[in-house]
Amino acid sequence: MSVVVYPQEDEDCPSFSSTALQILTQDVSSLLSLSLETTASVLHDWFRSSLGMVGFGGDFAPRDRQKPDSEEESGRGLAVVIVGAGEATGQSLTLHLAKSGYTVFPFIPLPSSSPSISTYNDTSSAPTDALSNILLTWSATRKRLCARMPNHPGAVVPIIVDPEGVSGEGEVGELADVEKDRKEGEEFICGRFAHAGETVRAYIRENELTLVSIICISPSPLPSPATPHLSLSPPSPLSTHPPSLTTTATDLLLPRDSLVNTPESTLHSIYRTNVLDPVSVVRELSDVLVSPLGFGPEYWGRGRGKQSQGRVIFINPSPILSPSLQAGSSAGGHVDSMNRHHHRLFQTTNLSSVNSVNSLTTSLRSATARILRDELSVLGVGVCEVVVGPMWEKPRLARCWGGGEEGRKMDMPPTPGPTPTRLLILSRLWAVDDALLFASVRRALEDRYPRYRHYAGLGPLVDDLAGAIPGGGVMTGLGRWVVGKVLG
Repeated sequence: MSVVVYPQEDEDCPSFSSTALQILTQDVSSLLSLSLETTASVLHDWFRSSLGMVGFGGDFAPRDRQKPDSEEESGRGLAVVIVGAGEATGQSLTLHLAKSGYTVFPFIPLPSSSPSISTYNDTSSAPTDALSNILLTWSATRKRLCARMPNHPGAVVPIIVDPEGVSGEGEVGELADVEKDRKEGEEFICGRFAHAGETVRAYIRENELTLVSIICISPSPLPSPATPHLSLSPPSPLSTHPPSLTTTATDLLLPRDSLVNTPESTLHSIYRTNVLDPVSVVRELSDVLVSPLGFGPEYWGRGRGKQSQGRVIFINPSPILSPSLQAGSSAGGHVDSMNRHHHRLFQTTNLSSVNSVNSLTTSLRSATARILRDELSVLGVGVCEVVVGPMWEKPRLARCWGGGEEGRKMDMPPTPGPTPTRLLILSRLWAVDDALLFASVRRALEDRYPRYRHYAGLGPLVDDLAGAIPGGGVMTGLGRWVVGKVLG
């Protein structure tokens, strides 16, 4: 298929040669990251196998199954639940797993009741769009797969969930207490994902599948309702208004979207989507994950550490800023000398406030994964964490040279975006794409022995190595400041 190349109309669209060089360099970076992950998995498998041979691997349960005929049948007879499939990352991961032969249950939430959140995230505000996108894309993909493999085992079974009680059947965050027998005094709690759990359980039982993993995807960061548009352009000094009588020092010194000024409803939504929802789904499907279908009483007599092959995988973002947020660091492109100091002050406070919410989300999910790892280890369920580096927004580059005139008009934003700096262009060289993320998740899903921490991209790995070295954090911060001054 030929690629139409358009002349460069503005500084926001890179040339074809520079874009091709960025893609090639990113592929090399992805290959290096994938090679490191594969090497770590091989060494970890060898180490755990050696412990088992000398008698110290009694609690280790390797995942032994027959080798598939091809890579597209590696998930035959296996099922995966994806929490957070309303996001673009969840939809892409759903399609990749289904192409590999897995039966995928993507949980698509109903739109949020908060108008600020629903207007910010287009995917979560319209679950029908996410549902139709998954079904239409998978239908076209399955036709191509069935042309080569008529009995391809992959399947997508989307499930609409109502975690916030938008349908009116319950309130946000509350569990309905139902008394089954008043005489005996036993109370049963019907969770928010009870119906979804029953659907997954019935489908697995009917099709004789085995639930092997629950993948929890981190949602996109939510903006503050006080700032409907997350604009990173500095306000004009002439547009400043005198503070009102109700304005506090916090409102004057800190940006409106900082963690201190974030409304309680937004913080509650962050806690619900990053902690409550994953834990609720794991609790609802723990019986299926711990005792897979097809294992009889003789399976339970092999020891406590071999009672399960299930895994819970958390896909957590990296604390470092993504290229999309860094793109806003050069708002306007040209700032005169009078407003330069005001622009830098706004840039620092705004990016730090966005990074504070991202750090809060990462800390919540990492702590939840560690606690679940300690608790579920008794049941034989492994908990893995896939740390993802900054994602690369390919549609932004594709609209400049990779699509037709119609697609170019559709993808063009109504207002011109900020001019990318040299630091932003350089950060795309080690950014993560969907293929690299799927490779890391698949490594965490199909390793014989589960590893707790996986990396998608070189950025999170370098950050962890720098944090483990004494003084590495200071050197990393100093290096980023120098690079930002030189290339920014």
